[in-house]
Amino acid sequence: MKRTLYILMIVSTFVAFTSCKPEEEPEPDPIRNSLYWKIDGTTCDATPILADCGIANPYSINVFDNHIYITTDGGYSSNGDVFCFNMSGTRQWKAEAGMLPSKVEPYENAGTGNMAYVLNEGMWGNNDASLSKVNRAQGNISNKVFSNANHRSLGDVAQDIVAYGSKAYVAVTFSNSVEVINTGNDLSTRIDVSSSAKNPRRIAAHGGKIYVTCYDPCSVVRIDTATLTVEAVCRLGGYHPEGIAVAGGKLVVASSHISDEHSNYTYDDKVYIVDIASFEVQNTITVGTNPVVVKALDANKVVVGYVGDYGQKPAGTAIVDVTDGSVRQLDKALYNFDIYEGSIYGYESIY
Repeated sequence: MKRTLYILMIVSTFVAFTSCKPEEEPEPDPIRNSLYWKIDGTTCDATPILADCGIANPYSINVFDNHIYITTDGGYSSNGDVFCFNMSGTRQWKAEAGMLPSKVEPYENAGTGNMAYVLNEGMWGNNDASLSKVNRAQGNISNKVFSNANHRSLGDVAQDIVAYGSKAYVAVTFSNSVEVINTGNDLSTRIDVSSSAKNPRRIAAHGGKIYVTCYDPCSVVRIDTATLTVEAVCRLGGYHPEGIAVAGGKLVVASSHISDEHSNYTYDDKVYIVDIASFEVQNTITVGTNPVVVKALDANKVVVGYVGDYGQKPAGTAIVDVTDGSVRQLDKALYNFDIYEGSIYGYESIY
């Protein structure tokens, strides 16, 4: 079904957006049907703050260093782009990355400077996932840095990347692997997780451990960052787990959907709460149909984006308090979003 996409910003305090045009006129790349909005409290202010800001086909959004980074999917037939905006909405730079750039992840290491990795998801079955490296201030980008450093492919569908300490961890779904990349030289150690669980999806880092959601079986795998070995597996029940975040001493994991050989879909509507200390499921919280994205809002709350069933059951966004299990629904459906300094930035998807 065709999607209508809107760029959306939810802020806890008002931020005045100005023109999206940089000081020098960029090459033409008009944005259609793209708006920034401000939402405060439980009701949405439908007044656009910024329009025509230069993004078509947004794929991911990441906010850090007082800048907003948005990737585009390239139409699933060519390389995508990374756009950088300052917090006033002025475009700083645009850079061409790889196939389906899905996340911009900053990292710091001796001698690396003001850099970020761009994870390029690649196309299923093509074994063409890749990693780019971009200067966050200037937009200078180097592509294929993983294959150039390691003389092998990153794998088949790189789903998530998290920088933690001096390493970056990449979940590669259909290669059943987690790549552990030294951010100083881009050299990687591959962890094969298939003997514990298959199809790794999303990653959270906490307390010297890496937590990875996996499809088969529906579980979270815990990897020790010192030994780079799988320590334990927490079985979730439910369906395919996607997003994962840490709040209130717990892991919060989205349980999305499954499909059979005839492409008949069954959707879950819950997040699973896993106690970090015992590494066991404590309870579940109902949020909405087909939850996918989970990110920590503060020490005890997470934001959950659910995409519905693409038909009768709508998409939506919920704020979950892990301490008491309460759920507050927002009246905007965020297809993707990020958290920065207590505010939620994202774009909306209407099905």
